[in-house]
Amino acid sequence: MKENAKSLVRASAFSVVVVLFISILNSFFQPVWLDWNNFYTTKGFYEEKQNTIETVFLGPSTILSCVNPMLLYEKFGICAYNLSTEQQPMGASYYWLEETYRLHSETLKTVFLGVSELRNEPSEKAFHKAVDNMKPTKAKYNALLEYNEGNVKDALSNMIPLVSYHNRWENDLSREDFEKHNYNPVNGSRGYSFSSRVCGWLSDPALKMMKLALDEKAEPTKLVESSVEYLDRMVKFCNEKGLKLVLLKAPANNWNSSHHNAVKKLADSYKLEFYDFNFSPYYDEISFVDLFDTSDGCIHMNYYGASKFTNWIGKYLVNKCGATDVRNDSKYDFLKDQQKEFNKRYYRQIELQAIEDISDYLLNVISENTTVMIMVKASAEEKLTEKQRDDFAKFGLEKLSNLRFRDSYLAVIENGKVTYEELKANKTAESKTPLVYGGMLPGGIKYEIKSGGTDHGNVASCKINGKEVCFNKRGINFVVYDNEHKNVLDVTWFDTFNESKRDVYKTEYTEMVRNEEIASQVKDNKLFQKVLERYNLLEETKKAEAERISAKNKQK
Repeated sequence: MKENAKSLVRASAFSVVVVLFISILNSFFQPVWLDWNNFYTTKGFYEEKQNTIETVFLGPSTILSCVNPMLLYEKFGICAYNLSTEQQPMGASYYWLEETYRLHSETLKTVFLGVSELRNEPSEKAFHKAVDNMKPTKAKYNALLEYNEGNVKDALSNMIPLVSYHNRWENDLSREDFEKHNYNPVNGSRGYSFSSRVCGWLSDPALKMMKLALDEKAEPTKLVESSVEYLDRMVKFCNEKGLKLVLLKAPANNWNSSHHNAVKKLADSYKLEFYDFNFSPYYDEISFVDLFDTSDGCIHMNYYGASKFTNWIGKYLVNKCGATDVRNDSKYDFLKDQQKEFNKRYYRQIELQAIEDISDYLLNVISENTTVMIMVKASAEEKLTEKQRDDFAKFGLEKLSNLRFRDSYLAVIENGKVTYEELKANKTAESKTPLVYGGMLPGGIKYEIKSGGTDHGNVASCKINGKEVCFNKRGINFVVYDNEHKNVLDVTWFDTFNESKRDVYKTEYTEMVRNEEIASQVKDNKLFQKVLERYNLLEETKKAEAERISAKNKQK
């Protein structure tokens, strides 16, 4: 009897070990999908307290980057979550709706859906980015079953990362896979993909213009049949559960009147509200200026654009959806902690970008929790003031304080102390190659920095884990790494060859351009003038496009 009991215990223990081992391998082989916040969005969703989310956002990366739920809480007291993912297929949106309702049926009231993917065939990678981190629920199984066209074997294998991603062992595993258990999904973003990058600083001003004038007679684009079917299911689900479904399209220069008309016709057939911010009046209502409110080629919003868009959404939720203000409800005190985390991780970047003087910038980024990497490109000495040079010396950057015409320069400041500094004079007779230095960031992450004055390669580079992160601009370039959270805190530059202080972008600039009297008062601000020029160009383009559309339609 005792032997049988021992055998049973041993068998049970062995089973537990096997299950635990398989679970670890499953997690290990599952791709992290860190790009566009996919990992934090989907994993973080399950960290939310049950029956707290009142508003959910579903859709592709354009929605992921334009709605900041933390700002909705800060300004309006709304508990929302952005469950969008990169190129999220409509099928994935539908099943995330089911999951949201399953966990928040008592509080969920409003569902916003981005419509971009109605026109695109869903890709396999985008589908997996959307559903891989969904818990093994009925919704996930059904999503996989339908995606695999009813093949139960394939659906079940997709539920097990060890099976579906077994070939990653040979050529696709990265450091991220070994460190994923250290990632904290509750990072205060509530799904939102934050970017402080301003497209207008880095891109060609002649970048493709948004048309802004709607041609209501343009032939509607043919939408993907399977995606339309999922929208139909979402409509029926929301009607059955008493949820309000709203269709959204964030501004992007890859959208046109034909796309709008196709979605508008579909929305009208379901009697759904559809707000397209590519055209008036909604584009105008958020004071949007494409180059300065997006992070890339005028497709994805940066923090500044998202703040405007989110503010519009907040007012809509309060005025038309009866949104609940939970700021004084102790049940939602966890949002206060998330707000602090968001401020620490993200508002900090905005604060740094608002600093005009390089000395003040160094004062703010040098700390016990950062690694600051400094690289000079071309020439950076012309407009440096004596005070700035003195400040450099006080920070321990003696060689930077002596920077001269076309010199190359590198420095690393770790945990508040200068650990490496090197200057290569322009007149150096040795090889005309850039300075190069490498090291390890906390957690064993490799970095390599490079500096070349005009005659030494004319380059500023910083590669972290082999990925270039430096803007490579004339002057003094910075990459600031957050040692605590193990991510890049800020990337910027100061063109101290041209100006002793830099112009900084402010959200209110794109509102000021609409008031001629106010605009005339800041005519000496070069950056504001760039915003004003882009705004005027957009207005001229909109007017010309409206005239073209009117003339074309009269001829029909």
